[in-house]
Amino acid sequence: MWSTTSVADGPHTLALTVQDSAGGRATATRSVTVKNTVAMTAAFTSPAAGATVKGTTTVGMSTTGGSTATSRTYRLSVDGTVVSTQTVNVKTASYAWNTTGVPNGSHTLSLTVTDTANGSATTTRNVTVSNTVTSPAPTGSLQVSVTQPAGGGATVSGTQWVTIWVDGAAAGNNTYTLTANGRTVWTETNGDRPATLPWNTASSANGATTLTVSVKDSAGKTGSRSISVWVAN
Repeated sequence: MWSTTSVADGPHTLALTVQDSAGGRATATRSVTVKNTVAMTAAFTSPAAGATVKGTTTVGMSTTGGSTATSRTYRLSVDGTVVSTQTVNVKTASYAWNTTGVPNGSHTLSLTVTDTANGSATTTRNVTVSNTVTSPAPTGSLQVSVTQPAGGGATVSGTQWVTIWVDGAAAGNNTYTLTANGRTVWTETNGDRPATLPWNTASSANGATTLTVSVKDSAGKTGSRSISVWVAN
């Protein structure tokens, strides 16, 4: 009885030699492939499938099966972007994921694990990111409101039209200035009620952005309102 677990998985050659009492001798060989290894599987241990997460969340990862190789590499991606690659000598790993680096909404975690024997396994998990986004308080004597985009971390792209309402302004034209993270992206003077101004979001870096609308009326009164959005071009 041959215990195949005493050899590594893969091709092997069995050799047989037979000799009788009269000195006769014969040999034979046979090629076989040993495969005792259970296929590797990868899994997330946290967060739970469909969970709502915020702030910094621990992503737990694990594997079962696979070769006896002790070294395994865990590669974690969020929406196709690799955020962590780590090689460890155990069958578990974890990563502290700062969820504020992505917009609120549904996201896909993808895990690929490989070992030194060329084994691999993949898995995915969907979660929802929900971080509280706080915008700066309004300033000035004019009451300025922004009704589009929605703010609160809403995702914007391309040319975003910004709709602005102003209460308490004198008759005549208002001067509007849009800034994105402190950089002026549009300025205009008009008498529209409400005013709608274009913002080419491609002129701003992707990611969390504070959009501020500053208004000055014909009497010199001012006011501003800021909202938080996520630029994704």
